[in-house]
Amino acid sequence: MDYFSEFGNVESIKLIMDKKSGISKGYGFLVCGDIQSYHRILGAKNHVLSGRKIECNVACNKDDAPKSIKDIRRRKIFISGIRTSTTQGKFKVS
Repeated sequence: MDYFSEFGNVESIKLIMDKKSGISKGYGFLVCGDIQSYHRILGAKNHVLSGRKIECNVACNKDDAPKSIKDIRRRKIFISGIRTSTTQGKFKVS
């Protein structure tokens, strides 16, 4: 997990795959090991993975979305824009 580890401690990453085809659906979830890493990832403006811009947002229901990332103590991040050719093996947490 080279890219996100530059922001701090990453506990896990789950890439969502299509059950029938086994191909990435283009999004996933990341859990930070601490609140500082969480804020660094969400605070960065431009994330690029495998040459493609990806979006990192607070993982929550739309009704529960906070007004600011400083309003919550969660550590889960929704990642979108991942290439469909990306595999779970691309993400490794050390």
